[in-house]
Amino acid sequence: MILLLACAGADKGGASPSDSGDGGAGGAVDLVDDVPAGESRAGVITDEAALQGGISAEGRAGDLMLKNDRVQFVVQGLRDGNYYIGEAGGIIDADLVRPYGVPGRDMLDEHAPMATVARIVDAESVVVINDGLDGGAAIVRAEGPVVPLALIQGAVESDAIVPAVDARVETDYILEPDSWLLRIESRITWADGDQAIEPGDLALVAFEVGDIWRPGRGFDEDADAASSWVGMLSKENDLAIGLFPEGDAFSESPLQSVLEQVGQIIAGIQPATEVTAGDQVEFRRYFGVGPDLATIQAEWLARRGVPVDEIEGTVRTPDGDAVPGARVHLRDVDGGPVAVAVTGADGHFQAAVPEGSVHDLVATGRGDGRIWGVAPGAGWSGPYATDNVNRVSMDSLLAGSSGPWAARGYGVSAPVSWDGQPVELELTPPATLVITTDDHGPAFVAVEFAGDDPAAGQVEAADRRITPPRPDGHAAHGYLGSTLLQIPVEPGSYEVLVHRGLRYEPDAHAVEVGAGERVEIEASVQRAYETPGVLVADPHQHAAPSNDASATMEQRLLTTAAHGIDIHFGTDHDHVVDYRPLVEALGLSPWLASVVADEVSPPSRGHLNAYPLEEAPDEPNHGAVRWWTDWRELGDTEGLFAAIRGMMGDGGGIIQVNHPTSSGMVNAAGYNMSTGTVSADKWSDDFDAMELLNSDTHDDYFPYYLDMVARGLEPTPVGVSDVHGPDGPIGRNVTFIDLGTDDVRKFRDSDLVDAMAAHATVVSHGPFIDARIGGEWAPGRTVTGPVEVAVQVLGPSFVRVDSLEIWRDEQLVETLDVTGDPPLQLDTTVTLDPDTDAAYVFVATGAQGMDPVYPGRSPWAMTAALRVDGDGDGAWTPPKPPLTRD
Repeated sequence: MILLLACAGADKGGASPSDSGDGGAGGAVDLVDDVPAGESRAGVITDEAALQGGISAEGRAGDLMLKNDRVQFVVQGLRDGNYYIGEAGGIIDADLVRPYGVPGRDMLDEHAPMATVARIVDAESVVVINDGLDGGAAIVRAEGPVVPLALIQGAVESDAIVPAVDARVETDYILEPDSWLLRIESRITWADGDQAIEPGDLALVAFEVGDIWRPGRGFDEDADAASSWVGMLSKENDLAIGLFPEGDAFSESPLQSVLEQVGQIIAGIQPATEVTAGDQVEFRRYFGVGPDLATIQAEWLARRGVPVDEIEGTVRTPDGDAVPGARVHLRDVDGGPVAVAVTGADGHFQAAVPEGSVHDLVATGRGDGRIWGVAPGAGWSGPYATDNVNRVSMDSLLAGSSGPWAARGYGVSAPVSWDGQPVELELTPPATLVITTDDHGPAFVAVEFAGDDPAAGQVEAADRRITPPRPDGHAAHGYLGSTLLQIPVEPGSYEVLVHRGLRYEPDAHAVEVGAGERVEIEASVQRAYETPGVLVADPHQHAAPSNDASATMEQRLLTTAAHGIDIHFGTDHDHVVDYRPLVEALGLSPWLASVVADEVSPPSRGHLNAYPLEEAPDEPNHGAVRWWTDWRELGDTEGLFAAIRGMMGDGGGIIQVNHPTSSGMVNAAGYNMSTGTVSADKWSDDFDAMELLNSDTHDDYFPYYLDMVARGLEPTPVGVSDVHGPDGPIGRNVTFIDLGTDDVRKFRDSDLVDAMAAHATVVSHGPFIDARIGGEWAPGRTVTGPVEVAVQVLGPSFVRVDSLEIWRDEQLVETLDVTGDPPLQLDTTVTLDPDTDAAYVFVATGAQGMDPVYPGRSPWAMTAALRVDGDGDGAWTPPKPPLTRD
């Protein structure tokens, strides 16, 4: 199970219409129009206008919907789903009922009932039991056998790790009128041997747009407190979801504890039950959707007949203005969170909590400190949402949508004790920093406290149970796209740094702002040096399609452009997703290109990037290699590579070995540089590129590259961020590629394939090494010696290089001091005149950190190997024998 959660995620959609039946009152059920209050509906989706969007949206015609006047759920029909769980019969979408044309906010990737550990249900029928036209509850039933999770078997390539069991599960999804809660009732019929089972639910969620919350722990996953249920509140405070037990709490089993440590999981495990052939086990629970967590918690308490205190109040500024979108935390006498409500447009909130449980209340309006270059209320796209659904989200990126949205920059209120009367809480209104650049281009904005945090000394501001931490300790991070960026901050003094990565000079400003003030900053983002014919790429990045990422697809594009990268690669784990329409929708086309790609991620064989690709919309995962189901047919790594080549079009493509010695093929194959041996089962020579720099790491990979070159292999070296979160190593781990153009609007996939095949790269963690022979690009070429190479080392003012190393084969043969001032720090000519064939690599290093842009990170860069025919026989002969397969 731990392996499953570390690897990946949930079913994110489907490939073809379902054959699911309608067993209700008969006739088509209208799922597009609003359902009247006091009624519910269930039916097969025939008109995709009934669907709503969101980062996790994946429903389509043929799936089944349950809907009332408040909420709607989609259950996957009988079709092959996307991602790692293809089985039908689970909930795949959950959202509030929203007006037509308003972006949806679905953040439920997948709900999967478990019969016991690592065994889920493969529904053979998904039908409507009652469509709700009779005024009663809407009911959908899924029934089928219990099957092992294919991902776990595929990860270790063994059926034995999760043996099959003989059992079936029938699950009813029941939505009552006027309810926020979907009641789920499952019946396991056991026909196997005696054993203890722990049934339950896995709900995989989009934690890139939401925060997990538990009673007692609040938003702090590391807090030590027992929790009765688990929920998630969107970062924009516009949707809440929760998984609730029928009784007081879910099991405290070790499995529950393990699942709770995984941030993207909402899990509910039932108590262990001993079963024998012929037994039937029933378990019930609720899945809730609401405008805030307090709303769905209140209905759960009411269903169980728990006596409650009803608490309400208002959040206002000192001038009496309402504060919409604030989080109000109801706490016990020890400060433990009991409930969290969100204020409406009028600043009002309400909650119902167990009687006598609440001591005081605190309002927070700081937000998470990350401000994105999109309009207020913009929606996030889903990789498997229908085109019409995603169009609504994309249209909102620059146009916005109706609110209210999360309060940001308001700080934290003083706690107010509850005395049975309505509560008045007070938040200070923010100031606003309005950021633009003089060339109207993207940029990264770091807002740092010039002095103390305005909330310093306030206990509640440091309590992670109620208040999010600052991004990397800064007051705010902003990601400017194609329009101005408005950053709300608490009144105080700040240092604002605006930059665009490694080829531009940063611009710093000091500001002091008061409540309600608006300060405009036009940053001067000047190019430090030019790179004619060369574009900067990051050929390994992750966003929402990857279950272990914490950025939306739009956010990933904004961060990439903001850090001055020209080419984005959509290398999400086992997905083929096209980001190019989003580049256009964000207005980033003059600054950013995108390559359709896939990170093929079998743990036992190493992760591999494949690009450029195109989506296959009618196939699961848009045509990605499904190694977790197909590992038996693929056989060995040669078979895996053949399947990857099969994804590529007539123009061919690139297979890239990722993080070679960490979840990479070099490690998987037991590559031994001393003996020159690799595992025959786990190795293939059929790759084109290899990461030499991944997330600031290069020392482990460099020796293997030199050894491969010495043995006649020709992997093109690349530098990548492998970024998963909003920030991290993006921008400072890149690849300079000689593409014959420095205009991203002229970028073509075919030029990328040609340049990678020519090994025309420089891997960079800061500087750029411009090495040329006769004015032509030198790295990656094979030439006849002697040869003169003109070498320049360039970098902006914050990238200071100390030395240029010259490596011949696997030996450092010369080191040149670099003493020039940026940007041109070295301009020299190197003569290469070996008496035998040799491969040369230039490496630039520096000891100083790249402050203030990438503080604490030291410069490093290397060229692709330049092969010199030293003996003049017209061929280049490797100095070492080729690899031997054991």
